[in-house]
Amino acid sequence: MRNRYQEYRKQAIEKYGVQIIPYPAKSAEFFFQRATRYVAPFEKEGEGKGFQDSVILQSVLELLQADSQLKGLFLTKDSGMKQARIGDYVPDFDLSRLHFSTLDDAWDHLFHFNFDQTVVQPWAEERKNALTAARALELQLKDFLTANLTESMLGAGGFGYSATVIKLISVDSVDVSFVETPIPGLYEHPDRAVKIAISLSAQCTALVKKEPISFFGAILGNYNNEYTLPPAPPEIAQERASWSGGILASAKIIDHNFVDVFLESLVSDEELRTRR
Repeated sequence: MRNRYQEYRKQAIEKYGVQIIPYPAKSAEFFFQRATRYVAPFEKEGEGKGFQDSVILQSVLELLQADSQLKGLFLTKDSGMKQARIGDYVPDFDLSRLHFSTLDDAWDHLFHFNFDQTVVQPWAEERKNALTAARALELQLKDFLTANLTESMLGAGGFGYSATVIKLISVDSVDVSFVETPIPGLYEHPDRAVKIAISLSAQCTALVKKEPISFFGAILGNYNNEYTLPPAPPEIAQERASWSGGILASAKIIDHNFVDVFLESLVSDEELRTRR
């Protein structure tokens, strides 16, 4: 059991780069004097309790004092350690360079810091870069919409008439407003393959069947057939039409940038909203 522990210890030291600091340069007399005066972390009437903590604290302080670039986080549940008067150990020590904390508090702080660094901030950058990448695909987006839009998906019309798109002629412009990207996993490799949803609208040219609308006829109905004019015949004209929705796509994220974007399928505005 002891040999196995020593092996695990050795592996952990090598894996995590643990530095074993030397014993303090202070003499035993130095610590006995503090024990007799109950200088924290020595406990009052504790019959020397706190000697080990005092040696550990002195070792840490001497290590920090020897290198002005170092700062320390001392993890302990010992309230006496937190009450230690650092000046009694190293008189000219800069107190801002050593912080005492419990393991739980340190874990919470590091987790939230790590979550912000590895998830929140990268996701914000990826959303911005995804929008840039999608807007750079204007020609591919036009071609994809031309090949996949159907006439029933397009909207047209104006004041005084209803309109039905009977043939799409061209997709003239696209406007990408948003790209939905997946949240990075906390322990996921930042370079990865992802699925995204591109929210956009398009302005098109189409052949449209226009049918006039009689507002008075619609309100009054056939109130007096004798004076009701026959409806005007439908007109086929080339008009503007529009569409809005989304395109599902796959992509690769390399250094938070989106590459190899492959457009896959159309989705409606309603389907986009349910994905968010």
